Amino acid sequence: MGIITIDTFKEKFNVAVDKVSGRNINDAIHSVLITNSSNNQANSNNDNNERSLSIAEEIKKFKDLLDIGAISQEEYDQQKEKLLK
Repeated sequence: MGIITIDTFKEKFNVAVDKVSGRNINDAIHSVLITNSSNNQANSNNDNNERSLSIAEEIKKFKDLLDIGAISQEEYDQQKEKLLK
């Protein structure tokens, strides 16, 4: 026999299981945790890529405004610096 401990915010439970079931439960939990960790990392990478693209698009918009004379070089530089921080 083995014991699986489930620790919640309010309580802690000890559940008696046979060793094979305990290993299967442990393996399943670890598999889910690894999958979630991988998904979170992929989502984080996607967010960073989208943010980079968004910043690049914003800088391009300010460059276009500079090119048509709608803003000064100083205003462009300030906006670009603000976006890159």
